[in-house]
Amino acid sequence: MVRIGTREIEVSNNSLIKMVNIAIIGAGQIGSRHLQAMAQLEEPAEVQLVDHSEASLRTAQERFYDVYDSESKKIELKCRKSIDALFDHIDVAIVATCSDVRSAVIREVTRKKEVKSFILEKVLFQTIGEYFEIAEVLTKKNIPAWVNCWMREKDFYKKLKTQLNLDEKIQMTVEGSLWGMGGNSIHFIDLFSYLTDCKDFSFVDCRLGREIVDSKRNGYKEFFGRMLGKNSKGDLLSLECSNQGNRQYRIRVINGTQIHEITDCVDHVVYKFFDGEKESIDIVDIPFQSQTTHRIVSQIFNMRYCDLTPYHDSIKLHLPLIEVLIEHLQKVTGSAFAACPIT
Repeated sequence: MVRIGTREIEVSNNSLIKMVNIAIIGAGQIGSRHLQAMAQLEEPAEVQLVDHSEASLRTAQERFYDVYDSESKKIELKCRKSIDALFDHIDVAIVATCSDVRSAVIREVTRKKEVKSFILEKVLFQTIGEYFEIAEVLTKKNIPAWVNCWMREKDFYKKLKTQLNLDEKIQMTVEGSLWGMGGNSIHFIDLFSYLTDCKDFSFVDCRLGREIVDSKRNGYKEFFGRMLGKNSKGDLLSLECSNQGNRQYRIRVINGTQIHEITDCVDHVVYKFFDGEKESIDIVDIPFQSQTTHRIVSQIFNMRYCDLTPYHDSIKLHLPLIEVLIEHLQKVTGSAFAACPIT
């Protein structure tokens, strides 16, 4: 028997079984789904879940044990109330807190613990300065980090990218009702960057409504209207969100004679494809976060790589959004804003 951290792992033929040490910081809705995915890890793992809320920890634990095969004894789950209580060495830290405290959490955990890699939830941060401050921390400590803009990681969107002709301009539109323009635009900006194979982005025309409403998450805001952006190759992205109706968001990608139309239906999409002559329709399942994170963690642990967006690339996509929304807040309210209250 060999002891690693607090667990003993059986070893055969004098070979040591690698064990992943994972920290999930934030046990809310998304954090609990990251935890649930850990039940499917192939590698033995020590998973530490951190949250100050006893209720959140309890709910997340229940979701984990709902799907975990306890007879496998591969995963040991420990709940913590603070970062101080974590083990000193962490292979993968998943920061699933809200955006207003995320940079402080990253600074604290890197100051107190040895972290080999990060998976960070979006929207990353609320102030422009935090993007550069955390970039400096990660660079100084040589810690790779990826941002959970999940669309580019899915097989469906990988296949879609292979169908596009990048010698032709791409026009991508996203439209629907109440899809969370403040909190979710970054997903579509990231997908646009991935599909066009271009890492730069800027907004060229923003016509947001004067109505700024409370988000379903307390203390955060949501926006409505239309934003038009482009990359340096001349590809265009249009984001439109109405504050009325119940239309699921629809993505349309026009590339030469091809038209790809994707309508979100929670756990699947309806995919329509027109090749210039005929149209086809397909139903495609999209895995939930609880069916995904374990694969990403395994990629990082075994290859020091994953299919999510690298942090330094994601900065270039986040900042135009943060800047536009702060500017709009200041215009509508007549007050100065240093932070953009989205998450």
